[in-house]
Amino acid sequence: MKNFDNKILVIAAVIIGFFGGIAFVNNWLVLNKNYPKVGMFQIPFEADVWGTVSDWAMLIVAAFTAYYLVKTFREQRIITQLEQKRFLDSYLPILEVNNVSYTNIQSFSKTEFDIIIKSNSLQNLKISHNFPDNFTIAIPYVVKNVMLAKGRKLSFSISLKLNPVFIEITEYSGNTIIFEYQDYLGNKYQQYLFFLGSDNVYMQPAFRI
Repeated sequence: MKNFDNKILVIAAVIIGFFGGIAFVNNWLVLNKNYPKVGMFQIPFEADVWGTVSDWAMLIVAAFTAYYLVKTFREQRIITQLEQKRFLDSYLPILEVNNVSYTNIQSFSKTEFDIIIKSNSLQNLKISHNFPDNFTIAIPYVVKNVMLAKGRKLSFSISLKLNPVFIEITEYSGNTIIFEYQDYLGNKYQQYLFFLGSDNVYMQPAFRI
């Protein structure tokens, strides 16, 4: 933005110098000479046609005033948007994975973990998942239309009966637990928990919907 402003100042100086030069030539060098009239391109230039130097100066000042008004408006709009985002983020609830444990006994794997409301309270929490039917997902019961306070802990488990001829692979295959909730002001958010197998459980940052 600073470089752009410098370019604007250079352009302004060039324009002012150009019209200043015309005024100098018109009013000093050729003022007393008799040049033929060729339409409106006669010398000296007629003020009724071309305007006076003060007219051009006012035009330039008006143009730059309009530019800086628009520039100020855009900057103010950006500042307003940042302030609005900062205000909304101050109410943003954040869920965090904690206490992850993994067991695998006789081809039966079980991953247990807690989801903790790390910051700010939330309401209208809805929990869903897209795991295939061979997984058993234990999701805690949450009362609808209530406010859950910061620090609230929700316990989950993901269980899978493995075929003896297969081994568990730790990679993301799309298995996701989906958290949808609202903040104190009613803004809606989603947050995804990705399961990669064994104790590889990762929570994605919340995003507004």
